[in-house]
Amino acid sequence: MEYLLEDETKEFINRLPDLTTDPTTVHLIMLAVRSRKAKQFMGIKIRDLLVERKVIRPVPNWRQRYLDRVYNQSVLQHHGRYHFDDRLVPPEAMANYVTLSPRNVAKATIELMKDNLGLYYQGNEEAYQQLAKQTSKYFGALHKYKDRSTNFVTLDIDVDDKDLYDEVLDFVTPLPIFMATRTCRGYHIVLDLIKKDDARAFYAEGRMLHKLRLKYSKEVEVQRDSQEPVPGTLYYREKGKLNYVRILQ
Repeated sequence: MEYLLEDETKEFINRLPDLTTDPTTVHLIMLAVRSRKAKQFMGIKIRDLLVERKVIRPVPNWRQRYLDRVYNQSVLQHHGRYHFDDRLVPPEAMANYVTLSPRNVAKATIELMKDNLGLYYQGNEEAYQQLAKQTSKYFGALHKYKDRSTNFVTLDIDVDDKDLYDEVLDFVTPLPIFMATRTCRGYHIVLDLIKKDDARAFYAEGRMLHKLRLKYSKEVEVQRDSQEPVPGTLYYREKGKLNYVRILQ
């Protein structure tokens, strides 16, 4: 078994927006237990559960570090020990996710400082418990503050229908496409709407978004700033049967 199809993952990483130091931006990588997969493979109902989190900083070799972190989390997906209550989570219930848009460090830090001061002066046991969760709190703040240098929109086709994917792809082709992938249940088409004319063509009244919702209301979900499954990583369809996220375009 290959934990990672490195060529696919490298291609994805090379497409990612660059990180900057003015303002300082970072990328986020996550290993998560998916609620739908937990129900499918464990027979229990839980919310999505984040079990590993990594922050990629704007250092000269950040793309190589990104690849290393994704590889390590792919190994942890299969050999790490993660429990929900007293049950060990199987690798099939987990997947590697990332945010495409860089996150704004200054805004996240300011929010965290304000929150920590409030908790400190609250001065009770519950507040001190929250103060002990700095890693997860900071990661959550970073996740909240997307930098404005990008504007990605994901069209989530949650059915395994290649003809439907081709149809939707053709429908949105006039707009710039950052990436299209095949996931475990269907397809993702990520639009790059950073240019005002492209954003207007998608969002303006009577334009593409309106037509998409009229024509594909049941098949296509529109997500702004979505978490994307990492191309080249394992995202299982059924127990024991390998399925890798693939870049189609």
